[in-house]
Amino acid sequence: MTAAGLLLASLLYFNFQVIAAPYPHEYREGAIILTTQQLLNQINPYSLAEQPQHTNFYGPLYNLLAYPGALIFGPTLAWHRTLSAIFIILSCGLLYLVLRREKVPRWLALVGSIIYYGQVTSLFSVIARPDSLGLFLFLSAVFIPWWNNFRLRSLLLSAGLLVLSFYTKIYFVLFFPVIAAYVFIFKNKRSAISSAIFFSLLLIIPLLIINRLYPLYLTTNFYYYLGVGTDFWGGLWHVARQIAYFSYKNFAVALIFLAYLINSIRPPFGKLIKKFWLDLREISRSLIRKGTTSVQIDYFSFIFWLAALAFVLKLGQNTGGFVDYIYQLISPFMIIIVWRWLSRKLAIGQFAILGLLLTAGLIFTIFNHRQALDYSEPWRIIEQRIAPYKNIYNEPALTAVLVKQNKNIYDSGHTNGFTAAELRRSPWYPEIKSRLDEYWQGIDKQIINQEFDLVVLDNYGYDLISRDLLSRTYERRDTLLAPMIINSWVLELWEPKNKL
Repeated sequence: MTAAGLLLASLLYFNFQVIAAPYPHEYREGAIILTTQQLLNQINPYSLAEQPQHTNFYGPLYNLLAYPGALIFGPTLAWHRTLSAIFIILSCGLLYLVLRREKVPRWLALVGSIIYYGQVTSLFSVIARPDSLGLFLFLSAVFIPWWNNFRLRSLLLSAGLLVLSFYTKIYFVLFFPVIAAYVFIFKNKRSAISSAIFFSLLLIIPLLIINRLYPLYLTTNFYYYLGVGTDFWGGLWHVARQIAYFSYKNFAVALIFLAYLINSIRPPFGKLIKKFWLDLREISRSLIRKGTTSVQIDYFSFIFWLAALAFVLKLGQNTGGFVDYIYQLISPFMIIIVWRWLSRKLAIGQFAILGLLLTAGLIFTIFNHRQALDYSEPWRIIEQRIAPYKNIYNEPALTAVLVKQNKNIYDSGHTNGFTAAELRRSPWYPEIKSRLDEYWQGIDKQIINQEFDLVVLDNYGYDLISRDLLSRTYERRDTLLAPMIINSWVLELWEPKNKL
């Protein structure tokens, strides 16, 4: 418990540092506060005129919740990160309650919740992004039906929560069919069908209205993801890298999970395989008859394995994400399954060994957790250096600073995804292509005519403007380091040639 207390104190201190830092922690963090700024200015962030310079590929629910506080504090990084921290803590609280409901000892449930807090605060969920809100809605939607014995009311509430999660990050909504499938097969077919109909109506009808009010919402939050392609084998390699990273950073949890698997899959394997096929045949037959199957599968195991399958075959192959899919969709159910097994199967002596292993894991987590180093001075220099300029062409590393200084934004951080190739499936494709041609021709014209007071490029490697064209009328005058918790960047400052 001492190690758990030290870890919790360390993580809370880290979270406070993350919130308080007045500079961006991640390359595209500025895109989120930019959308809140647009709402404050009564600008439709999903209109064609706001693309591609203000593109945001996440839903607006997080920004709408940030709106009241932003009226008071402004669209600051600190306010958005505070919201993220609140929803992370609430999510960990839900996990603790479920572990206690599963009769996991209080100390073990607390350790599991703290470990999970360490996981979700280690990467993107802790910053100004909608991940934490989506996570809270997702976990609530999964836990509530189980807590209420899968009664119809709880399923309807779950459907509503997952529809809300669609307006944070769309992949959370994919899990209502998983919940409904479990209820249909193992609990109550009528409740499953009724809740599925309710879910479909609740998802589709508002989308039809939203599509009228915000014409490009579905383009940026649905059709874009259909157009993102990944090489299958390259995607599997990315999946393997994430699993290896997760296992290294969470070695205690990984070792305990391995022990659980070994305990669950005991020889003779012939009997296990035979039982698997008999259960599968019984489940298949039950789908076309009244009533549910006599086979019983644990709810959280069902969610865990289907989430793991979705991660391997699709979600984890997205090279734009790293490990967060594991932390959000897989890890909470892994902790529930394994912690429940530990509390029911282990003897007193084995609990002592477990305590030592978890203590080692907690200490390892403390020393390997990303620390919010103080980068105030480099960012103070950046802000001071660009303050005199009015019209600045930016790349994403600078977006949050320009929002703070209330200057025009030319690249939100998601701008590079708003391309004709990625959005070819959108019904707005002709208008999008025309808008993109108009926008980038206008940028080129401003470069040729030296209308930008300053052009700031970074070393991410996807410049949306031509460096050859830029070098004809601008020259690089300075470079500045832009350090962040999640990677660091070099900013190149280009000024017009022959400028006095």
